[in-house]
Amino acid sequence: MSGNSVISAVDVFALPLWLLVLLVLILIPSAALLGYRTGRHTHGLQKDLPSDKKAQPSDTSIGAFLALLGLLLAFTYSFALSRFDDRKDALLLEANALGTAFVQAMLLEEPKQTDYRETILAYAETRSFGTAMNRDGTPLGDLLNVSLERQAALTDALETVLASDVEAAIRNSMTGSLTDILDAHAIRVEAQADSIPQALKYLLAMVAAFAVFMVGHDAGIRGKPLTWRVLAFSGLLIIVLVQIFDFERPAAGIIRVPETIMLITIEDMRSELAVEQSVLQ
Repeated sequence: MSGNSVISAVDVFALPLWLLVLLVLILIPSAALLGYRTGRHTHGLQKDLPSDKKAQPSDTSIGAFLALLGLLLAFTYSFALSRFDDRKDALLLEANALGTAFVQAMLLEEPKQTDYRETILAYAETRSFGTAMNRDGTPLGDLLNVSLERQAALTDALETVLASDVEAAIRNSMTGSLTDILDAHAIRVEAQADSIPQALKYLLAMVAAFAVFMVGHDAGIRGKPLTWRVLAFSGLLIIVLVQIFDFERPAAGIIRVPETIMLITIEDMRSELAVEQSVLQ
């Protein structure tokens, strides 16, 4: 699988985040304003009617929609947050697998030990997608392609090592550590790709817009102005929706999984190799 194929599976939104934010900023206030205008229009039409003939606002309907919105927000936010935690766990698992393989490579004799450990380090340096490697603006798909190439090089390097006379215990240890690295890669890709179903996202957006519409309509049909409370409610709703959408963009969002543990692992590998090379010299 190429890097771009993986990214297409991971990136759960086809639209850029800034465009999604813009759409939410337009949708929610527009729904509130449309509801208010509709309510004011109805209020004007029935101004001369007797009280028993006037359409009355329904607090029960508004409460039901707000309750449904709260339920969907709580469920969706919890779902998105749990997926975010899964991605952190997957990153920790991969960092541990790389560190273990690097340590187990000390069982090999020189110069195979240094060569193989350098290959592990070269691969580990490509597993930090959102920080150091992406500062020059390189597309994430290209970075992942480089990572997959170095993963193949790591497999080839181990095959070369095991082609020589290596004890069975060391052979099994090296093979197991490489398997753990490959498994960790698959788990991390799966964690990145696991997201909230699209139908639920559309439903959440529709319910949010209609709930705000109902709040605005209630103010309009009562003949009251659109207060700051409605605007504050709309603003908080926008913030929550944007955060949920951002959680679901692990490859290009604002809130990303911190890669500190991977960077520390890489730096430890570099330091240890530097010390070994100074000793050998």
